[in-house]
Amino acid sequence: MNKQEQLLSAFGAICLFLGATTPSFAQSYSDNTGTNVWNSVPVMLDNGEALDPDLVARVLELNDISAIAYQDCTQAIAEIEAQYRNQPQRFSREDLSPEPPLACVTLEEARQEMATLRVQLKRLEAEIAKNNSFTW
Repeated sequence: MNKQEQLLSAFGAICLFLGATTPSFAQSYSDNTGTNVWNSVPVMLDNGEALDPDLVARVLELNDISAIAYQDCTQAIAEIEAQYRNQPQRFSREDLSPEPPLACVTLEEARQEMATLRVQLKRLEAEIAKNNSFTW
């Protein structure tokens, strides 16, 4: 056997060996999110009573109050701007800006209270996450 036949037979043997062996993959079952079910953590649905109903009611009430106050505030600002629209612009050192409208003050108070409630909700979220850190 000459060298060319040896190379050809070695190449054929390698191709035969590679064609006969198939890669072995572990069978993976995925759920509807596309992740492997063996690695996914189940959703904890049993913490519905963790939220205080009074807190939820207060957040919804503040949401309604702030929506109304926002519209009233923008309308009051537009009215104030309309009063000063045709007057010449004054550059003075004294502060001549009018008092903020009551609706804008109410809006700012609602914003501050919402910031406080947001901190409470984050604290509650962390507490729920700490209590439900188990799997399966």
